[in-house]
Amino acid sequence: MSGIAQALSAQPQLEDIRLESIGLEGNGWAALSTTFMAWGRNSKLKKLDLSLNNIDDEGLQSLLRGIANCRNLVELNLFGNNVITVVGLRALSGFFQSKSCRLESLNLASMGVDDERTIVLATGLTTHKSLKHLNLSQNDIGDEGIAALVSGITAAANTSLETLNLSRNAFTTAGVRSLSTLIQSERSTLKDLSINDMRIDDDGISILADALTNNTSLESLFLNLDGSTSAGKKTLLRLLCDTSSINNTYLSNHTLQTIGWYGQFIDGGKYFDLNCRFFPNYRYLVPMCKILTHHPDLADMKPFYQWKMKFLPMIADWFQKASACQGYFEE
Repeated sequence: MSGIAQALSAQPQLEDIRLESIGLEGNGWAALSTTFMAWGRNSKLKKLDLSLNNIDDEGLQSLLRGIANCRNLVELNLFGNNVITVVGLRALSGFFQSKSCRLESLNLASMGVDDERTIVLATGLTTHKSLKHLNLSQNDIGDEGIAALVSGITAAANTSLETLNLSRNAFTTAGVRSLSTLIQSERSTLKDLSINDMRIDDDGISILADALTNNTSLESLFLNLDGSTSAGKKTLLRLLCDTSSINNTYLSNHTLQTIGWYGQFIDGGKYFDLNCRFFPNYRYLVPMCKILTHHPDLADMKPFYQWKMKFLPMIADWFQKASACQGYFEE
């Protein structure tokens, strides 16, 4: 490793370094850390892949001291380093809270992360607002850990998290309920949520559907459907367009474009296409199209007569905007 560190020492212009599966010892990580520190303000490093290296707590602590000098670093991959304990993750959490941390993407998949370690990580996330992509899949996170994670993410008032992968973990319906508070937060910026290989049942799906009713950011929900029945699948379809009333149609989800996982995708057909077509700049047209499709009796203005002419300008404006949906009806 000293040879690699020495070779890197004269290349602070590197933006992407991949050192996966090179099997280093503690001294090697310390040498690499020293290299990063020597780069100082000259560092251009943006992406660092250290996956599958059996990094221990001491190695991670050393690396973080060096990484703190890489002010352009936005992507860190620690996948598969399952020797790291709560001690190492506490150091990582501390890094989150430092002014030098600019991370936007963090991969902690397959690292044996349990509830205790997730709680420690969540503490750092409360103040780290630039994170956009977080992968915690293939771990052992239970309901308590999910609750702490959601609390940490939502506590960062200006959070910019777009992708969250929690597949193959140990949480139950209680964990799904915690996730629902993140989904229905008005500040949610989440676009992709992965919770596949979790065998979520109808109750869990119902919780997700309720949370997604007014969500305006999520585009993809990846989950296996083999834990649910036909009732759960119908709940997800109704989420896309509830035709029971005009109001419920309006309050349906108008941003989702994918639901499911590997051969178990929900057939949202025209609704997915519609959500995708007008998203994001003309999203207001989506509920209009759905309402005019399923409630043609909207043309009956008699219910508005009691209000005389007060609402006529608004009604006329609504139909004028809805004219943009004409192509959708002709298909």
